[in-house]
Amino acid sequence: MNNQQFPNRPGGIPPVPPMSPMPAEGMATASMILGIVSLVGALGFFWIPIAPQVIAIVGIILGASAKRQGNTGSAATAGIVMSVIALALGIALLIGSIACLACACALIPFSW
Repeated sequence: MNNQQFPNRPGGIPPVPPMSPMPAEGMATASMILGIVSLVGALGFFWIPIAPQVIAIVGIILGASAKRQGNTGSAATAGIVMSVIALALGIALLIGSIACLACACALIPFSW
């Protein structure tokens, strides 16, 4: 390479292209996938009581982080919305399950 091609750069080295916004897009996609998984889990398709809430919280954090990094796509928004819905639904179902269990245990007489 000669200096004539890029005269403002030392040694004629071409300028480095700007970095692509891949980390924010990856976090937005991960947030959307975690939102879907947590929503499926909160609806009871697999019964692990706390897992959907934990997955939803991670999805919210990833979606908010992607939005903060400037991602304007809809994947981050969809991930945040689905994660918030899954978190609310999961907490409501967990509280309802505990209430049902407490009610059932109160009706069963203890006979040692």
